[in-house]
Amino acid sequence: MSEPKFTDVPELSRLAKAILWTLIYGLIGFVLLGFFATGLLFDGIFSLLFGWWKYLAHVVPRMRFNVEIALCSAVALALATIGLHRILRRWRSARGDGQRWRAGWTLRITAMLLLMFATSIAATGIVHQVGWLFRAEDLTYNTGVGLITNALSNVKQTMLGIRMYSGDHEEILPKTLEELMPKYCTTNRIFFVHLDQNEPPERIIYFPGYKETDPQDTIIVASPRPLGGQRVIGLNDGSARPIDESEFQTLMQKQFGGKLTPAAAKAMQAR
Repeated sequence: MSEPKFTDVPELSRLAKAILWTLIYGLIGFVLLGFFATGLLFDGIFSLLFGWWKYLAHVVPRMRFNVEIALCSAVALALATIGLHRILRRWRSARGDGQRWRAGWTLRITAMLLLMFATSIAATGIVHQVGWLFRAEDLTYNTGVGLITNALSNVKQTMLGIRMYSGDHEEILPKTLEELMPKYCTTNRIFFVHLDQNEPPERIIYFPGYKETDPQDTIIVASPRPLGGQRVIGLNDGSARPIDESEFQTLMQKQFGGKLTPAAAKAMQAR
């Protein structure tokens, strides 16, 4: 008489399944408990559901609708769709299937191609940003990574407002950052950066008196003090990046020489 196999004993099979599912549910519960304890679960769900709305509310007011570009794109899309439909209709006729190619099929193919194009752009942007974060050692090795990232984001948004202002004012930059409100910047909170988690935010330093036609490497804005030995600066080309404090002081000397403006003097003394 052969010994009973594991599958021949229903009780053992049910017991093994019960133990397995208990371990799985316990692991899931432990992970969820950790998320609940840290608040990451609620933050993650809230960001997933409503984070995009906050982004649109911040970006859409700054967008400009260009009628010429919109009309050109619409005409190009219409011509491409008509051309594709004629090609597919002739191809179907050449096969001799007897059924004529429908316009709805062409529209579906066009919509699919547009969705694939939009998806590829989104994927390219994600890969680009992730790769940029991995290459930016100055954002990863410093213990103040969150503060530097926040300062970099605010400086970038400020520079974007300055560039839009200059586009409407014959390439002349504003005299003060307040001139950007509320048309080019919806909030003045981006004019401030946190240099210490335990201290209130400080206002970024703005160097007025320049034009968009001035050298592109001209420093326009800078964080008020170095953070972890680095300053976040905004250049005349609209870009923003963190640099070492020694490099910042060298660039300031080169840019202003012996004729320091009050803002430049304040920036060079705040070490």
